[in-house]
Amino acid sequence: MHRAGHLLAFMVIGICGCQPDDNQITVATSWPVELRTLIEADLKRAGVGSVRWISLAPTDNIGLIAGRRAPPDLILGGPLASYEALALRGLLPPDREGSVFWGEARVWGSLQASDRGGRVVRDGGLIDGDPRRDPWALAGAKEVLASATWAEGYAQLVRSAPRSISRDPMEHEPGRLDRQGVGILNKRPQTQRVLEVLRQSKATGRYRPPALNPEADSLLADLLGATQISASDELGFARKVLKEAGWPVQATLWMTEPPPWPPASVSKLLERESKGMLLLETLATQLTPEPELRAWLVRSWLSPAQVIDDRLLGELAGALGGRLAREPRFRAWLRAEWTAWARQRYRRVVRQLRAAASVSAATS
Repeated sequence: MHRAGHLLAFMVIGICGCQPDDNQITVATSWPVELRTLIEADLKRAGVGSVRWISLAPTDNIGLIAGRRAPPDLILGGPLASYEALALRGLLPPDREGSVFWGEARVWGSLQASDRGGRVVRDGGLIDGDPRRDPWALAGAKEVLASATWAEGYAQLVRSAPRSISRDPMEHEPGRLDRQGVGILNKRPQTQRVLEVLRQSKATGRYRPPALNPEADSLLADLLGATQISASDELGFARKVLKEAGWPVQATLWMTEPPPWPPASVSKLLERESKGMLLLETLATQLTPEPELRAWLVRSWLSPAQVIDDRLLGELAGALGGRLAREPRFRAWLRAEWTAWARQRYRRVVRQLRAAASVSAATS
């Protein structure tokens, strides 16, 4: 189900005023069917009642779902930052143990201070690490991306990069970013009982929440690192010129747009009418030895052009079981493409602003 379908389902519930009966719990989650089956079996044995599941995509905005007039009783899964935002808005009623969080290690485990990326000071601001190797930097960027639409969050990162992309790991509880949340939205006796059953089952190790997609996180880290760290000199100068010009809307929008898919070099190959497909297939062969991956890449390149977003990153991360995202040659090429595109884009913004300033000065 697409995101629009999920939100439409909540709108219909809110409009008709439908409410589950006292013995039914409405649970919204992006967790897989296999895990839901285990949870439902545990709840049935505990005599909790029936469950009405609402399927979410991993990218769905938990805040929007919780803010509906008729929200689900319980939300399972998603980043802790989203649940903390709900608690601040007063949408998570506290239980006996305070705000409800489900802590499970997933990718990095406990982060030690020695794991931090390098920290340098430039222009009076602290650059807190590269998201490609510093999970705290990546976590900070993901919080920004989740605070609005993905495109708006990305633009905010570009406008503020490289400052404020990360926070000091020593200010965090070790391993805190490696967790997913569980939150009660409607505090009824039944939902409290569900939470108790989930805690008991979690303690026994019977099941655990699935990891968030590590390949998608890794691709996001590459994107941010390529466009905001590797191209930081060009980006910093472009931001300085934009600020001096008063942040003109069109130039700012153009600079903060994510890279395109297919990448610019592929689009240039496709412009060569006589040899375009041959060159495309040759490039795909250079990027991966697997025929299946090459075919997938070529099909994706021939699809309508778009800009990178969370949906596309998820598609690349999940292609053929994640094999494409794990191909070193493809990843190295993609990082280089994103960096080259970003540098050219930032330099072009500077040239255009200076040209416009020259014309304005000549006509004044």
